[in-house]
Amino acid sequence: MPYHADWARTEAGEQGKWHHEFPQWPSSGAVATVFGTWGAFTAELGQPTYNAPWTGEEVLEALRRIASELARSPTKEELEENASTPGWPSAAIVRRRFGSVTAGVAAAGLSPARTLWSRARLIEAARRFEREHGHPPRGRDWAKASASWPSRATVRTKFASWDAFLAVAGFGPAPRTRRRRGTAGSET
Repeated sequence: MPYHADWARTEAGEQGKWHHEFPQWPSSGAVATVFGTWGAFTAELGQPTYNAPWTGEEVLEALRRIASELARSPTKEELEENASTPGWPSAAIVRRRFGSVTAGVAAAGLSPARTLWSRARLIEAARRFEREHGHPPRGRDWAKASASWPSRATVRTKFASWDAFLAVAGFGPAPRTRRRRGTAGSET
């Protein structure tokens, strides 16, 4: 299916992909003049229009239906991965209508699929991690979120730095380790 971005000029003003590959094809502007919108053009071709405009109510209905199918609310990543699936609004569409995926999920009357991490919940998770693992969490331990803790990016958003997080949680700054640099040709 032809995509508008393939036909239109780039931000740098360069011709799009189709101009170079098929110069006899009309410009995206000519298509818009004849059909009104790119979606109308692709519909005329018999292609599904995944980027059709969504009303706020359509987004809410889709989120409710998806949540019913999944038996839980969809995540931002699931919306992104399924953006080209008919009946699934993209995360960008949900953000455009409601400000964030979390706000859209809440507006649909659903609970977020993820835990919302307050500073207090982060500190509680760090202390639980220390009890279970015998040491305070390290950034690499929380590189990716799990069911028991958020990602380190979430921690940095709430506390500005990992050391500040550990200090507030009562652990003091993270121990510093010196990385050894290998020399060319040596095995590490």
